[in-house]
Amino acid sequence: MSLVPTVRTTPAPSEFLAALRAAWPEVTRRQAAIVAALWDGETKGGANCFNWNIGNVKCPKSVAMGGADYMYLRGTWEGINPADVARVLASAPPGQISLETLEWRIKAVHPKTCVRFDPPHPQCWFRSFPSLDTGVAHHLAFMRSRYAAAWAAIEAGDPKKVSEPMRHYYTVSVAAHRASLVKLFDKWMAIDWSEELSCPATLPEGMYSPGGFAFVSLPDGADLICPRGWMEEEPEQDVEGEA
Repeated sequence: MSLVPTVRTTPAPSEFLAALRAAWPEVTRRQAAIVAALWDGETKGGANCFNWNIGNVKCPKSVAMGGADYMYLRGTWEGINPADVARVLASAPPGQISLETLEWRIKAVHPKTCVRFDPPHPQCWFRSFPSLDTGVAHHLAFMRSRYAAAWAAIEAGDPKKVSEPMRHYYTVSVAAHRASLVKLFDKWMAIDWSEELSCPATLPEGMYSPGGFAFVSLPDGADLICPRGWMEEEPEQDVEGEA
């Protein structure tokens, strides 16, 4: 295992969406908006994204012992059942566990008790990735394997059905998470994606792409994100992106 320095890594929306498409080439607009909304809510639009861990996924000691890189995040907070608080506070050396004092965090986990963890406590161990592409690819695989029901809702493009199956992933209530996710989903759906996305570095041989992505309507009614011009057409015949 390797403890690495904690570095803030805030990708631009265009970079995040491009990495998402690289990891999931057939992703639709609604699917991409849900994944982006989850990242947006979890990291406050990337402001709290560190070491390309886009979902703030923790690193269990067993995973670290298996060779995975990990980092420390200070001030990790969790809601603890009141009956267990005394036992939890006594379970680690002084300075690693304490009662949270920030009012908004206390309210967020009520009626549970908000407890703060600081390094080197294992609750502060989080996965670390060398690049945005690696972090996004890992997170999609993590969601598919760990939260299959939530992933099914993502594939269906339904943000309202994502939060309940993920209730053990986040700290706030299901209702609060769902309301936030739907609001962020609407925000990402409103983005002019043709402006936000840039073309991948490598295109299929013989294909032309002047820049940006477009949405191509498929027979089943889905919208496929694809680089403009992947039809071997002249520049003036490029597919127009949707708003």
